[in-house]
Amino acid sequence: MLKKILVPMDGSERADKAFDFALNLAKTYGAKLWIINVADKSTHEEMEKTVKDAISGVHIKDMMDKYAELLSKEIFDKVNQKSRDKGVEIETYSVTGKPAEEILSYAKKMSFDLIVIGNTGVGKAEQFLFGNVTDKVARHSTCTVTIVK
Repeated sequence: MLKKILVPMDGSERADKAFDFALNLAKTYGAKLWIINVADKSTHEEMEKTVKDAISGVHIKDMMDKYAELLSKEIFDKVNQKSRDKGVEIETYSVTGKPAEEILSYAKKMSFDLIVIGNTGVGKAEQFLFGNVTDKVARHSTCTVTIVK
């Protein structure tokens, strides 16, 4: 039975589609949704290094943290409104780290019944070399994963 559904959100259109799918499931089955937004630590570190080389004296980490905070707020405001409109209970969680690892760790800690995640759109070469968040979550999750295209 579906009672606890986790939806990773990154602000992309594919994540929005996954959320809409999960929202309908939650409404149908009386489940509760948890939304996780992971600010990608490696992106922050790479951006900080690149900008630090170009501009001295700028606090890039603070800027990136503020951006991640604003993105999370934007995502959470949107999903909270949609959830209220459908009468579905929702919880939000934001963290900085490696997205796949953070999603899997949170899913295991909270014992979710289902993860609903958007299909990622990286190229075949990148996917072969590095994998992607969706693939890693689907392969390593201890609960069922639904991938929404």
